[in-house]
Amino acid sequence: MRWSLFALLAAALTGAACGGDDGPRPPDTPPSGGTIVRGGERLAWDQQAPSAAVVQSYSYVLYVDGARNTLADVRCDATAGPSGYTCSGRLPSLRSGTRVLELAAASGGVEGPRSAPLTVTVNPASTASMGTARSVTPIACLEAPVDDCYDAVALARNLGPVRDFSVAGAIAFFIEGSRRVRVLAAGAVTAEPAFEAADEDTRLVSLALAHDFEASRHVFVGSVQRWPDGREEFQATRYREVSGSLGEGIAVATGLPASGDEVPMAVDAAGLLYVALPGTGDRGSSAALAYNGSILRFSSDGRVPDDQRTPVLARAYAQPTSIVPENAPGRVWLSGRGPAPLAALRVDSRGAAHLVPAAVEPDLAAEGGFRIAFGSSASPSAAATVWLVDAAGQLFRGTRDDVRVRGLRRIDPGLGSIAALTDAGPHGLFLVTRPSAGEQDRGWTIYRLRGRTPR
Repeated sequence: MRWSLFALLAAALTGAACGGDDGPRPPDTPPSGGTIVRGGERLAWDQQAPSAAVVQSYSYVLYVDGARNTLADVRCDATAGPSGYTCSGRLPSLRSGTRVLELAAASGGVEGPRSAPLTVTVNPASTASMGTARSVTPIACLEAPVDDCYDAVALARNLGPVRDFSVAGAIAFFIEGSRRVRVLAAGAVTAEPAFEAADEDTRLVSLALAHDFEASRHVFVGSVQRWPDGREEFQATRYREVSGSLGEGIAVATGLPASGDEVPMAVDAAGLLYVALPGTGDRGSSAALAYNGSILRFSSDGRVPDDQRTPVLARAYAQPTSIVPENAPGRVWLSGRGPAPLAALRVDSRGAAHLVPAAVEPDLAAEGGFRIAFGSSASPSAAATVWLVDAAGQLFRGTRDDVRVRGLRRIDPGLGSIAALTDAGPHGLFLVTRPSAGEQDRGWTIYRLRGRTPR
């Protein structure tokens, strides 16, 4: 296996040769310990395989000083060269000093032999390695009668685009790159994905955990299938998690019209699944158009609940961004792009749905929609806390009642633009940040915020 190191969106590193318009090219010989890296660069190698289909089916494990790490965002050429198929993957963050890297390919859960070692020197400015807790203190203090201050720990760095981060107890699930479901456990992202999309025409767009996940181990995954005629259809599938893998898939909802990658899902306190379908314009049959911009509700096995005649509860947003249940059955909050970006959905005992625009005080200019999280974990002093992230990635904290959000204040964690969040009770508030413009090669990061003693 031949190695090289290069940065796709930055200057070429020592030991890597530049190839003009073709971009960085791997050197013919492995670089030595004099190669300086910061973590997050792309690692390239030549992979022997009988065909392009086989090399694409492999997964890869990177050992750093003998410790097993995830190699994210792996890409392989479709054609082989003299030394095999050229592949590359994004390095995790690395601790400073001299590090020894070894790479192994895995197929069907069986890991092959490790490559020859590659020694690199990590710049002292490099970040912590994947799964290593790194405090950022003080994170922020929100002015109040008594200041609330927060610390942050980076749990995973250099990820592909992340959506729908969901936590149950000591385990968390999220979608990375619209292709795979990943698991975060024991403070680190597991090397192997829990689930991967079946083909390039299937995108994973949403994820929700069962209300009784710790007993049932059920995970709902939403996917969008693109058909040869251009149609796109959404499907919700219920899986069972076993030892970090998702299996035993049962389709809960299929053939629903979809458009884009925003199809939020949530499970309420009664175990019912909510799906916020986007609008698809005037495309599709009249039956399909009946679902446009609707909120649907199903039982966990895909049946229409007894108090409903159809899966459709109400019309909502043509471009939904969030759906979050309260602790009581039949009570959820919605967000979407539009002049009224926040709404409360209430379903009464007869199954009648009432959608009420929520008042936001002070008003936020958020026609791009919000991301929402409820709870009081990061600030024990706030019993009815609501967290909002606007389209610009700014974080706000306030309190909520039946259909109103009050006292919103911006809190700047100093972590960059926030893309997703979830409040996991005593386990903390989790934030997902996206790289800023010009730093796309640095990847996405998952942080956990926890309240600390006020100062």
